[in-house]
Amino acid sequence: MKERGILLFSLGGRRHAVEAGTVHRISSREEPNWVRSTVLGAPEKPRRGLVTVLGDEERALAVDVVLGIEHIPAESISPLPPLAEETIRTRGISGLVSYEDELLLLVDLPKLIRESEESAAHAEDE
Repeated sequence: MKERGILLFSLGGRRHAVEAGTVHRISSREEPNWVRSTVLGAPEKPRRGLVTVLGDEERALAVDVVLGIEHIPAESISPLPPLAEETIRTRGISGLVSYEDELLLLVDLPKLIRESEESAAHAEDE
């Protein structure tokens, strides 16, 4: 049975998942490169940042809590259903993770951060 490393985190009172390999490091203090608001919402009390590398720069998603890394069966991870993929407002959600008795959104960290920065820049231009 193949397993995948999934990092679990909490943001705005909800648990989410991200492929552990896309997280370069976890920041324990706020840095200027933190993205505070995305389509997932904003952290109530940002205490950690999930850092990834975009191009040659680090960017981080501000989160409330990092819950840890779990190795789960690959069968517990699935792509978004076609209807959800067509209607969801972001490419930053790549699938679903069945974990314990919960269905978690699988975040594509680089895409979510890139989209959030692009939408913030677009809003400033208006």
